[in-house]
Amino acid sequence: MSLYERRQYNDRLRYRKALNEAQATLNWYVDMTDEQIRNVSYHDIGTIYDIEKNGYVCSKCGAYNYKSDTFRNSCCYEGFTIPQYPITLLKYLIDKNFRLFLMLSAVFALGSFSYSFLLIFAKEAGLEITLIPVLYLFFMVIASAFSMYFGNLADSIGRKNVLTLSFVFWGLVCLTFILFSSTVAIVFAFLCYGLYKGAAMPVQKTFVSELAPTRYRASSLGAYKMAIGLCALPSSLIAGILWDQIGHHAPFYLSFGLTVLSLVLLFFVEEKKED
Repeated sequence: MSLYERRQYNDRLRYRKALNEAQATLNWYVDMTDEQIRNVSYHDIGTIYDIEKNGYVCSKCGAYNYKSDTFRNSCCYEGFTIPQYPITLLKYLIDKNFRLFLMLSAVFALGSFSYSFLLIFAKEAGLEITLIPVLYLFFMVIASAFSMYFGNLADSIGRKNVLTLSFVFWGLVCLTFILFSSTVAIVFAFLCYGLYKGAAMPVQKTFVSELAPTRYRASSLGAYKMAIGLCALPSSLIAGILWDQIGHHAPFYLSFGLTVLSLVLLFFVEEKKED
């Protein structure tokens, strides 16, 4: 191998290594301090990464310069900037797991209509009007009593597993109202609804915080609550239209289908490993 060929071969190896390091850099880029951010440069056109000040790589032409400020080609000079505040909300939305969890949460929220429909269903199934407030109190007590238990369980077996369990509880609520209308079945459905609330409340926000970048956890929670709110807003309206136009079971069919879809999407979300 000639000296020129060896140099080309070494350049290709360094370039491949630089690209791998650049991808890793993007993963922890959002957790950097302001001082570290000012020491990281990137290129709007050729995408030059300054990787821990070890070298520069231009992904437009492939040029790699180890510990050098001199670039080989003209494209490496274009638009070279050191942004003051390069991190935005979209930066961490690029993360696959956070984006996927945001999407599945919005899908689930679209089907998780108000508990008022459960109370109305119980009334129309034949329960006495005096028992309706008791059902409301019943599922609230269950949710409060099991909230700490599910929080501890999430610390033991993982947030994703407990969140999956909460979706299963809500699916059982929908199936119970679809298939049965007896008093025992309705009480069981409200028990499952209380367990769903108890499992979901301590885990959802925690999971979002762990998937989000450390510096932007508050913004991540804001984006999550906005997505949930925008989808929860029409969910009860859609359920009411289905209830009036198709039948009392229609909202539960829709919600059950969206719950299954959310469970499938949740399967592909990866939890962050603890340090």
